[in-house]
Amino acid sequence: MSQKNPFAIEFSAMPLGKHDFEFDINNDFFESLEFSPLEKGTLHASVIFDKTQQQLFHVSLQIEGFVAVPCDRCNQEIEIPLEIDETLVVKLTEHEDECDLDEHIWVIMSSEHQLDLGHLFYELILTHLPIKKVHANKKDCGVDIITDLEHEQQKSEKKSDDRWNKLLDLLK
Repeated sequence: MSQKNPFAIEFSAMPLGKHDFEFDINNDFFESLEFSPLEKGTLHASVIFDKTQQQLFHVSLQIEGFVAVPCDRCNQEIEIPLEIDETLVVKLTEHEDECDLDEHIWVIMSSEHQLDLGHLFYELILTHLPIKKVHANKKDCGVDIITDLEHEQQKSEKKSDDRWNKLLDLLK
């Protein structure tokens, strides 16, 4: 017996109109993904699935919560809050050559009967993470690691090559 996908929306028998769905994204979700840089998080996704026609759907996604990631400065775990608001258009097609993922238009085969949002949730979460993931206040970082980094930086500044200093003097 196959296990039901918790992030799939069965749309084939759904009547026209707006339908609300709620999904919880937690540690189990991130652990189930292979090679995911994320392992912990607690997010809630609200989805409004608007079946405007038999072959066209509008999907509004709102995801709120946090993910735990290592700080880029001290490697201690920090919680990054996320608020994601995206809209997607899903179009059903009979032709395989039209099945291409566009930025806001998702084309799938009309033989499909459900829409799996799990991978979309994952991609949205990853792309909405900040590039630099550090504690807001440097003092919140691990004191030992910051002290070691500053000590190493001071040592490297003291160890300068006289040849480079002479070349720098020529530029003055």
